[in-house]
Amino acid sequence: MRYYYDPIDTIFNDLFDTWTGSGRKYPSVDVYETKDAYIIEAEVAGYDNEKINLSVDKHILTISSEEVKKELKEGTSKIAEEIKLPAFERSFSLPDGTDEEKISADYKNGILLITLPKLEKAIAKRIEVKINK
Repeated sequence: MRYYYDPIDTIFNDLFDTWTGSGRKYPSVDVYETKDAYIIEAEVAGYDNEKINLSVDKHILTISSEEVKKELKEGTSKIAEEIKLPAFERSFSLPDGTDEEKISADYKNGILLITLPKLEKAIAKRIEVKINK
């Protein structure tokens, strides 16, 4: 699985610090592989699961969301604001053998769990080889 990365982005991230004070402009992810699937866990705490978009186009999985605007409750005034939920978009090149029709996602406790099942034929099977003597 390949990530889209542009070294110039790192320079601008450091200068403009756009993701919750860490210099990132997209959520952190962990990527795992099991026998049957690839798993992506994306940290998207604070985003409404209904506004997180997943799409697949030409073997590219894209996760995105619009900026979350926080509104003050009536009778309150802002003293400090450190929590920012900017718009983001992050793309991943899907590995060969991914069953794109069966991709699923779950959102729980601020973690988006995306399951990318492998095609049956792409799952390695052990074949016993008998050698005649």
